[in-house]
Amino acid sequence: MNKTKKIIILFVVVLFLICIKNVQQGRILKEQICILDSLSENNAFIKDALLLQISLYANRDIISNLENMLRDSIDIVSPVLLYRCSGMMCQSCIDTDMASLLNFIQRIKKRNLLILPSKENSKDSNVKIKSIWGDYWCISVDNEIFALPIDEEGMPCRYFAIMDTNKHIKEIFFPNSNSIATTYYLEYICNKYFE
Repeated sequence: MNKTKKIIILFVVVLFLICIKNVQQGRILKEQICILDSLSENNAFIKDALLLQISLYANRDIISNLENMLRDSIDIVSPVLLYRCSGMMCQSCIDTDMASLLNFIQRIKKRNLLILPSKENSKDSNVKIKSIWGDYWCISVDNEIFALPIDEEGMPCRYFAIMDTNKHIKEIFFPNSNSIATTYYLEYICNKYFE
């Protein structure tokens, strides 16, 4: 077989493999869309929470910057649940997250919970942060350097995440206004990391 025929056959095989991969990816995407569409109105909060996770996933670079800062500044021997927020955020949202956390604190343990509020310029927000998180392991984070993720409307978003013993941040979850999705997330991470 001459060199030209070999190149043509190789080209056809590579093209065929690329087509198969694209068809598989298209099928996976179609399945994910079907799953989203099949959620009933009764489970709309799950759909909203999932869509929020997808839309905010683009902010993962912001979170990896925080990972680098924490890697240098904390020492951990077991996984840690991180909660990143700001004193400038809606008080009822933070209260809802705190109430959800308190339901799982016996399983997570206080030593495995790290609260990362933004350093605030406002005295009121600093007082609010201290009053809410005073009994917990808390490190203030400079929001100028380690900004909170931003949603499609330009609003900063609080989030939970796990920092594993290798000091990698994963299992990122952006709570929405419905605490049921947060409860599902906390149950999942408790089963996976804290039992």
